[in-house]
Amino acid sequence: MDKKRLRILVYVVGMFILALGLTLNTKANLGVTPNNIVAL
Repeated sequence: MDKKRLRILVYVVGMFILALGLTLNTKANLGVTPNNIVAL
């Protein structure tokens, strides 16, 4: 049960960090760059 709680906590923290990064990216008007490089 303890391992399951840790996984849920890591998941929630990860989602929060992703949402924070997306919000900061939008608020700073950074936008996204097109990725034209083909992976070899």
